[in-house]
Amino acid sequence: VASAATSQLIFNESAKVNTQVTGANLLMGKPADYNAVRYIHLQLAKDSVNTDDIIVRFANNAVTTYDPAVDGKYQPGFGVVSLASLSSDNVPLAINVQPFPKTKATIPLSATASADGSYQFQMKGIVGVPQLFNIWLVDNYTKDSVDMRENPIYTFVISHADTNSSSATRFKLVLAQNP
Repeated sequence: VASAATSQLIFNESAKVNTQVTGANLLMGKPADYNAVRYIHLQLAKDSVNTDDIIVRFANNAVTTYDPAVDGKYQPGFGVVSLASLSSDNVPLAINVQPFPKTKATIPLSATASADGSYQFQMKGIVGVPQLFNIWLVDNYTKDSVDMRENPIYTFVISHADTNSSSATRFKLVLAQNP
């Protein structure tokens, strides 16, 4: 038992080398969470039936621009609500694979609705994103922001008479390390 007071680690003579190991051979493996699944699942809802969802996934070798090998383009339908995240080259995505931010990342959202009314963003899941990172939903129209970890539901109003309230660029997600 490794935790016992009499534990031993024994090296045989054959394990010894007379050269210094360098470079990639110095590491014996990847960290356990190197390939861990990390994602945010966000939903825009009018009610329990009229919803649209996106996934923002984080991967080590991802890019911020649209990558057809891993990203899923958003295909607009005829629903009441429409939600997509935007790549850095402004491609609307239903599945957006991003590099994990070192300190901060901003992901624009395109959230639209066919009718005036009250709507909600609902954080359906945060998986593998360390608690060190706050996940803010920023409303550019109301100049409001909410930490989606603490308040997973954000209610807002769209009025097509006010084009700013129905702008496709009204919202963004901001992941930032909590100082």
